[in-house]
Amino acid sequence: MEQQLLKALKQVTNSLFLGNDLPQDPRPPCVPKGGTAVSITAWRNRAYALPISDGHGESARRKAFLRARQGLKIKGLVDFSEEWAWLAGQD
Repeated sequence: MEQQLLKALKQVTNSLFLGNDLPQDPRPPCVPKGGTAVSITAWRNRAYALPISDGHGESARRKAFLRARQGLKIKGLVDFSEEWAWLAGQD
């Protein structure tokens, strides 16, 4: 699940550079200099399109997203604050 979530964040981040129709907001102050933040909503929506949960339904996907997001943060692969997420090590 964590790999799918990491894949989703990379896809959303890359979409910003390819000029796709994803919302690109100004970099919030919590994001390291040079980092690219995406909204957690955009990340979650992309992740929901991938198989992130063995269960069915919104509740199972939401729980899988939250568990995997926290696991990726603990491993130092991503970081997030409030409504923003970014790949860790972007400084």
